[in-house]
Formats: sequence, structure tokens, C-alpha cells
Amino acid sequence: HPLRGTLAPTLAAHVHSSTLTALSGGVPSRTILRDSYPAVATDIMDAGLVGSDDSFVGAALRNVAALVSVRRTTTTGGDSLDELVTSAENAVRAGDLQAAVDTLSRLEGDPAQAVAGWLADAKARLAVDQAVSVLQSAAIANISGG
Repeated sequence: HPLRGTLAPTLAAHVHSSTLTALSGGVPSRTILRDSYPAVATDIMDAGLVGSDDSFVGAALRNVAALVSVRRTTTTGGDSLDELVTSAENAVRAGDLQAAVDTLSRLEGDPAQAVAGWLADAKARLAVDQAVSVLQSAAIANISGG
């Protein structure tokens, strides 16, 4: 097993076991997360507007929302759904996945359900990135005799 030996205890001490499971199953890259966010943002906004109502009216509202999509491109620091979605989008574009996760974790109800899959993938990516960082640091310390 590639993690046996000196790096396994280091990894086990610094990385949660769920991260190790994610490592074996694979997680989306930062590029995939960035590229998929605009569609997720639309889903979040639609969920905020029409919710998860499965009635005829809910279906009609979802159809109308799918035809028209208007969102901000700048933020003023507020806590509205539009502000949170835009702030997260700006963070994703800037490569700050942690800020996007922190922002989107504040969503509740139907918008939170709409982003749950993307958010889980982003959290897994962050955990894997942390695991890689721990391994790199341990490998460098091991090579340099530290």
C-alpha cells in the first residue's frame, strides 16, 4: 500500500478518515467545480424563487424561471440570496474555494438543497487539497531529515 511506512501515521494524524475515503473515490477538480458553478448558481436562485413545490404552479414557476435569469455581478456585502450566490461565484472565479464554501454554507431551505451536491464536492476537494499538502510537507521533512 502506498501510504505504509513513515507517511501513513502523518497522514492519519492530520487528515480526517472521510478525506481518505474521498481520495480513493476521486473528487472533482477545481476547474470542474469552477466551470459547473454558473449552472448551480442558477439552480440556487430558482430554488429561492420557486422552492421545491411539485404542484402545477410550482412546475410553471420553474419553467418561467428557466426562461429568464438575472443576477448581480457585484456584491455589497449583504446576506440576501442574490448577494450570497454572487459572492460565492466571485470567490470561485478568484480561486478561493474555501470562501465559496463558507458563503454557500450559510444558505438554508430549498437553496441549500440545490447547492448540496456541489458543496459536498467542493468540501471534498478542499479536504483532498489539505491531505496533499500534509503529504508534501511530510515528504519534504522526511527527505531533509526533519
